[in-house]
Amino acid sequence: MKQTDTYLLGQMLREARKRKGLTLRAVQEATGIPFTWITRTEHGHYSRPSPERLTKLAEVLGIDIRAMDGATNGEMSGQFPKPSTYFRAKYQLSQEEITHVEDVISKLREERTPWDAEQP
Repeated sequence: MKQTDTYLLGQMLREARKRKGLTLRAVQEATGIPFTWITRTEHGHYSRPSPERLTKLAEVLGIDIRAMDGATNGEMSGQFPKPSTYFRAKYQLSQEEITHVEDVISKLREERTPWDAEQP
């Protein structure tokens, strides 16, 4: 990530935390992420912050994960495994089961209205 991107990401995190009225220690307790890492991220010191940690922060701070991914120029989502890899590793699904899950997800996405697509 470029320095400007890390600064914008940090600003997004800090503003969301303050909007929620949370201290760095409170966010640490809620996420298990050391407050020093959170502070350094808020100040733009990490050029490649951990996607796992950013996801936890997004959940606790109420940040849309797509906005977070946008702030990292897609680096967050680019580091996630393919859905088939995830389902195989996490749930020990067969290829046939994975294909079925992917078909269900595709159908759900097709059934969305344009308004639904804007929601997380």
